[in-house]
Amino acid sequence: MPIIRLEVRDFKSYRGHQVIGPFKNFTSIMGPNGSGKSNLMDAISFVLGVKSAQLRSSQLKDLVYRGRRLANDNDENAEDDDEEGDGEGTAKKAWVMAVYLDQDGNEYHFQRTISTTGGSEYRINSRVVSYQSYNETLEQQNILVKAKNFLVFQGDVEAVASQSPKDLTRLIEQISGSLELADRYEESKAAQDRATENATFHFAKRRGIAGEIKQFREQKSEAERFEELIARRDSLVVHRLLWKLYHIEEAIESNARDIRSKNKELVQLRSEQDAEKQKEDLDRLNRQLEEIQAAASAAEEAQRKLAEQQGLSFSEEHLEEYHSLKMKAHTEAVDERQQVETLKREERTTLRAIESQRDKLEQSRARKDKLVEDSSTQGTRKDECEAKVTELQAQLAQAKQELENSQAERTRITQLETELNEKLQKLHDQLRDATQDSHETAKEARFKETLATLQRLFPGIRGRVVDLCKPTQRKYETAVSVILGRNIDAIVVDHEKTGIDCIEYLRNQRLGQATFIPLDTIKVKPINDKFRSFAKGARLAVDVIQFDPAVERAMHHACGNALVCDTTEVAKYICYEKQQEVKAVTLEGTVIHKGGNITGGRSSHSSKKWEDKEVAEMRRNQNTLANQLRELTQSKPRNKNDENLINEISRLESALALAKDDL
Repeated sequence: MPIIRLEVRDFKSYRGHQVIGPFKNFTSIMGPNGSGKSNLMDAISFVLGVKSAQLRSSQLKDLVYRGRRLANDNDENAEDDDEEGDGEGTAKKAWVMAVYLDQDGNEYHFQRTISTTGGSEYRINSRVVSYQSYNETLEQQNILVKAKNFLVFQGDVEAVASQSPKDLTRLIEQISGSLELADRYEESKAAQDRATENATFHFAKRRGIAGEIKQFREQKSEAERFEELIARRDSLVVHRLLWKLYHIEEAIESNARDIRSKNKELVQLRSEQDAEKQKEDLDRLNRQLEEIQAAASAAEEAQRKLAEQQGLSFSEEHLEEYHSLKMKAHTEAVDERQQVETLKREERTTLRAIESQRDKLEQSRARKDKLVEDSSTQGTRKDECEAKVTELQAQLAQAKQELENSQAERTRITQLETELNEKLQKLHDQLRDATQDSHETAKEARFKETLATLQRLFPGIRGRVVDLCKPTQRKYETAVSVILGRNIDAIVVDHEKTGIDCIEYLRNQRLGQATFIPLDTIKVKPINDKFRSFAKGARLAVDVIQFDPAVERAMHHACGNALVCDTTEVAKYICYEKQQEVKAVTLEGTVIHKGGNITGGRSSHSSKKWEDKEVAEMRRNQNTLANQLRELTQSKPRNKNDENLINEISRLESALALAKDDL
């Protein structure tokens, strides 16, 4: 948005109402010293809200015109003079108005007025507004008062050119307006870091909770299925019992009908049997009567014959007396005969009762034999049922134990998976932090591939020096890297012949060059033990690295008597004051050589090589944990097996209930 013109009144050296402009896209203001060029820039700064301290004045009232007015001012000036007074220094206020034109062709009149009393007033399009609204309107037009992105003040170019990188950065941030947001940025950055941590934590927690929810859902579905099967089993048991009860009632009714039918037949048979027995008794009694009568007749005939033989004969009187006595005896013996008849009937009744009891005894014996046989059969069946119940209980206990073992194994594997996932997440974060600023050049990658090829083709290659040693603490990494120097990538071999063969192979394959340290022929100077405790804060380089004793000669060759010093003062004390011809390296990488010359500044050596080793180790651990997690996932019991076990448990419980019912 270009400025069209500028109107000032009694501002600094501008007396009365002055119109400056119009301004074009490129306008140059020229004039001798004191002509008001700088005051014009101050007027622009003033109307855009710049403070008085930056307008070459200490107070706002110093910006009001203090010179003498001319008598022949125009009418407007005369009217203003009537208001403000005549004479030298009579102006009471000053104002500057800037006319802007936006891209849509709309004009904006920004006016700022000050008085000698220190008052200030802001107007936009002749409307009085607050400073905040005034500043916000300017910001909408991309005019930032605090950043001063609209003018280049006198001396700003030289000041910018002479500033340090830090101050220049601060200036750019101030111009862009980001300096005001620095605190908010730091707070937002800290909040972002906290949010990232919380998100990572909650993500891991959510993943663990999701696993637990999945497990609980599986357990819930298993429990619901188990309850459903239990309810189904109970329903089937009730149905079976009702079925058995129904058939038992049917059998009872059928047996009752059979018993009633048999009782009727038995009564009929008993009546028929009694009739036959009575008939038989009657026939038998008739036969006995005939026999008795025959015997009586025979006895009478024998008596008559005996009497005739003996000459005895009965007269009529005697016979009549005999018959009368006989009749009398027959009459008097009625009770005895009845008793005899009664006894005979009782005898017959007793005989029939005996026969009936004998029949009952036979039936009881037969029933007893049948019951004994049934008891034996039931005992055998009971033993079979008990054996079946015992077997089913054992199978049920085994199935429940297998289910518990499966669930416990799943829980254990789930816990292990959670632990492995947490370890993997931790390793992933460490790898992300470690590999953020690291990158491997193509040359280093080719050298590693070449070394791997040599180790595969030639036995006796132990590896690079950097791979065979490691500083005891991270603070020694830079110093050790400087001390090892070009030997840091040297390859340690067991024999000189191995090194020569490797060099020949590299030459023939055109794979570049490499330095080899043969352990059998390398010349190693003995370590001077006095340097181990020569000065406080200094230690031998071989004492601050860890290595395999098998490559000790190579490490002594690479490090020699070089010292690692905590500070430059310690190194100067050893080399200059004590005049020891020894290589001293500080923790920052500054080197004092044996000849006394010093090498310093930013070291080209870094600890990245050992970080690469740590990263490789972390990657190996990550792969190991991933393989363990994969194996755990594969060995985790399947839900289908648990469903089969639950179904088997339900089947065994149903079978056990039936067996107990049968028992």
